[in-house]
Amino acid sequence: MNLKTILLFTLILINACSIFSSKETDPILDQESSNSGSGKKAGSAGVDAKTRTEIYRNEHPLIDFGGDSKKSNNFVFGTSNVLWRATLKALDFIPLTSADYAGGIIIFDWYSDVSNPKEQIKLTVKFLSNDLRSDALQVTAFKKICINDKCTTTKVDSNFTDEIKDSILTAARNLKLQDAKSQKN
Repeated sequence: MNLKTILLFTLILINACSIFSSKETDPILDQESSNSGSGKKAGSAGVDAKTRTEIYRNEHPLIDFGGDSKKSNNFVFGTSNVLWRATLKALDFIPLTSADYAGGIIIFDWYSDVSNPKEQIKLTVKFLSNDLRSDALQVTAFKKICINDKCTTTKVDSNFTDEIKDSILTAARNLKLQDAKSQKN
């Protein structure tokens, strides 16, 4: 065995030992978590999980998407944010380049219709708020036209981006209605 192998084996062994012996406090459940299964901390028995979750989220805001900083920040996962889901649903025919929920932005790749392959479009959707309002989204679109291997890129007019925004908001309203119906059942 050479020195590199021995060193690598030692590092793996140290790392494995530290994983099995570490104890951390789960901020949501307010419990010590370890592989030995330790119990709750003293004093947390009278507080339910929902209350602890709300307290933690208010003390550690993760996302605001440009909302008023004086209001309490509520974290909403991407799967429950109706605008996020509606955007992905309304524009599911366009390939994604990047989707960053924490940053509040979805960047779509260049897309061309089969009927006009020389013209491509690229969309960016920025989320300015979690609320279902028309000013909660900012849609930017660029058009690329290629003729004889020469391409020009221009920003698309606001009428087109307003149509995209309207389709996203319509999809969001429909999703919100579906969610409300499923919660009633």
